[in-house]
Amino acid sequence: MKSPQRHFLLFFLLPIAVSACLSPHESQNHVSQQEATSMPLAFLVGTYEVIGRYPDAEQLYSGTVEISLSDTDAESVSVARTIDGVSTHGEGKMTTATGDAIAVLRVVFQEADRTMEATYLINSDLDNYARLTGYVYVQSGGTQLPGIESLFHDHYRDR
Repeated sequence: MKSPQRHFLLFFLLPIAVSACLSPHESQNHVSQQEATSMPLAFLVGTYEVIGRYPDAEQLYSGTVEISLSDTDAESVSVARTIDGVSTHGEGKMTTATGDAIAVLRVVFQEADRTMEATYLINSDLDNYARLTGYVYVQSGGTQLPGIESLFHDHYRDR
């Protein structure tokens, strides 16, 4: 005769233990390039507060980033950045990164006399708004220490 405790272990704890033993690659869904580029770009649209550190520097910065759907290309977004009072514009596209084909947003923009590129991981905050984090580097290469950025959706500016 089986005890209630034994039933609990078999039906509830055993599946949890098995899933915990699986490697992250076995338990995650892989995203193809086509799936990543078809991710709804509308999810990213909005105004964000940004904090970051410049590439190859220790200097921190803050500002705003506004992401909107592109007027010319259905598969890209327009990105307007205002960092420390200086405005720049760029374009972003969904793509994948790493062998695991993780969906990312790649944004190219001009800053002073350099073409910069940012690669953002896409997550969501507790209110289901997009939250982006990523590295920023000089597109032509030679970046020794990538910059970093975190973009937090600004709920109050989008009302």
